[in-house]
Order: sequence, then structure tokens, then C-alpha cells
Amino acid sequence: MALTKTASRYDATALRSALLSALLSIPVSASSAEVSAEGGIDMRNFFASPAFDRQRDTNPLSVHVSTVIRADHNENQFTAIPYYRHDYVDPERTHSDLRELSWRRTASDWELLLGIGKVFWGVAESHHLVDIINQTDTVEDPDGESKLGQPLANLTLFRDWGTLELYALPYFRERSFPGVEGRLGFALPVDAGSPRYADSRERNHLDTALRYSHYFNGWDLGVSWFSGTDREAALIPDMTTSVLHPYYQQIEQLSLDLQYTQNAWLWKLETLYRRGYSKDMHALVGGLEYSNYQFMGHRGDLGLILEYLYDNRDITDPLTPVSAFNNDIFMGLRYALNDRQDTSVLVGTIWDPDSGETLFSLEADRRLGQNLTFAVKGRTFSGGGGVLNSFRSDDYLELQLKVHY
Repeated sequence: MALTKTASRYDATALRSALLSALLSIPVSASSAEVSAEGGIDMRNFFASPAFDRQRDTNPLSVHVSTVIRADHNENQFTAIPYYRHDYVDPERTHSDLRELSWRRTASDWELLLGIGKVFWGVAESHHLVDIINQTDTVEDPDGESKLGQPLANLTLFRDWGTLELYALPYFRERSFPGVEGRLGFALPVDAGSPRYADSRERNHLDTALRYSHYFNGWDLGVSWFSGTDREAALIPDMTTSVLHPYYQQIEQLSLDLQYTQNAWLWKLETLYRRGYSKDMHALVGGLEYSNYQFMGHRGDLGLILEYLYDNRDITDPLTPVSAFNNDIFMGLRYALNDRQDTSVLVGTIWDPDSGETLFSLEADRRLGQNLTFAVKGRTFSGGGGVLNSFRSDDYLELQLKVHY
């Protein structure tokens, strides 16, 4: 099995050095600055004993802290967002990260961003299909919402005919996975510290991306192209050591995200074409969201969400990352009470009619006074023998208490 291809002709080292030099040359004086922080205690309560003997039958307790520092000086903005989580059960979930460390220069018709940043593309609720700049922080949250900071250089041009974004990504962030004793893992543990790469430059490969976006007559349109190291990882079993090794392909991806707003209706579509695997693939997630404002005569708003997910990748190829959403239906409800405590609830389920697999999710939060927020997250996994089968004993409810200051 060949795990190494020809070396990339790109050299990311020079770009990283240029980025560092640019950040060090930023003037330290600022006309305005703001600092905010969030800390919290999280308790995950699993309803059943783990499926695999190596996993600890303990409800993990963790703490996290994040600080946001922003300083402005004329057209310059400096942002730093360090993040740290300590998990008392799974050492792999204990991690720190610079979510952002960047300098932004803004003019009337262009913007330059250098450093470590976060970029989000997409419109769908159930699955962020086309979002590819940042790596997923899987140990932080298995639903893919949390992202690691990405070293980048980004030039954005604002024109009458739309917005054009150019990206150079000089360093690849590897995906995180639960440790040997951690829950929400696979039958074999993932050795995240011994990844395999299709390109000999491994994490130093220079990735590039281009995006065009525009808004007109109720339409939000985004067309994106990416070339570089796949953010998804195939997991290759090593029976000698009984672990899975992450394997990162080189891919090219062309994607479209589209949203049409029509009064209380939102029509959404994300679709992509990707090559680099043994077979080219395409995927989509699309559907609608209807908002019923002041539902049943109350001040709360109720949103109804329906989406379809499709993915035709060849899952028989061991070097192709597996997707759980190849032919699935998502149904969700979003309720915002519009009260002083900003209370909101989002429930949803993804159902695979072929395998019978079902993923149920719950998210709710409410402010408790000026600086406290209480949040609840829950996930259940049931049915079938597909990707989610590894998590069949990992239904959980997570309670979070956050302090903002």
C-alpha cells in the first residue's frame, strides 16, 4: 500500500516565515482595545457502560477557558483568542489551541488578514459540507462545530460584482481524536500522533483556496475552490499495534453554497465535487427552514428545518475517508423564546433509511444573570451497523456552566 506520492512543488516554509515577520512588525499601539473571556465546567453523563473494554466507565469532567483580545489602530485590527481545555479522564481531550492570532488591515475595497484565523463557509444546519479551511476539533465536540485555528494569508477584494477571497494556507492542522480510554471512539484507538500523508511534505504542504460570493435579490451565493491536504482522514488499521493511523489525501474540491430568503422561508443548498480519492465523488446537503414568528401568540419564534444529505464516495476504498451521511434525512426544530435570558433550544435527528441509523441531538442554553450561562447538549446513536455503530453505547447528556467576563 503506497502511502507517499511525489513531493509538492510548493514550499510553505517561506510563507510561514513571512507571516511570522508580518505579525511581529505590527505596531503595538492601539486606539481602542477590548478583552473578554469565558470559562466553564462541563460534565458529560454517559447513559451506558462503554462498548470497548479499554474505555473508562467514568463520566468525564472538564474545564475550559478562552480569552478574546482585540485591539484597533486606524485600519489595523489585532485579534488573539487562546483556548485551553483540561479533561480529567481523557488526556487526548486536554489540549490548547490558538483559535485566532491575526492582524487584519482593512481598506475601502480590500482587506488583508495574516496569522491564524477561522473561516466559515456554508448555509446548512445538519452538516457543514463545504466548510474546509479549518480543521475540525473532534475532541472538543463530535458534531464538527468546533474548529482549530488555521495559519493563513487571506486577501479579500470587494467589488460591485461580488467578493473575491484568495487564501494561502502554509501549515496543515491534523485532526484530533479521543484517546485510548476516551469515549466516542472506534473499535481500535486512533494513533493521532502517527499520521500518514499522500504528499511527502506532510503538514508543510502549501494549500490554496479561492472563493467568490455575492448577494442579490434574496440570493446568497458562494462558489469555492480548494486544493491541498484533505481535512478528513481515512483511518488505516495497523494490526501489529492494534491502532488506526489517520491518512490524509491530497484533494481538489469545487463547491457551491446557496441560500434564498423568501419571507419566513430559507432555501438552502451545499454541494461539492471532489477528486483525489480512488474515485471522484460528489455530495450535497439541501433543504429548507421555515420560521413561525411569535408562535402560538407568544413572543417566541419556532423554526422548522428539513434537509437531505447525500454522499457517493467509495467507502470500499481503505484510503477514502468514511462519511456517515450518504443518504440521510434531517428534521429539526429551533425555538427561541426571545426573553431576557436568551433562552433557545435546538433539537434534531438524522435518519438513514437504508441502515436505520439514527442520530438525535439536543442543544439548549439560557443566561443565568449577567455573567452566567447554563447549556445542555445531548446526543444519542441507535440502529444499523454503519459508522455510528462504534458509538452505540455513547449516548450522553452534557451539562455546561459558563462564566463570561
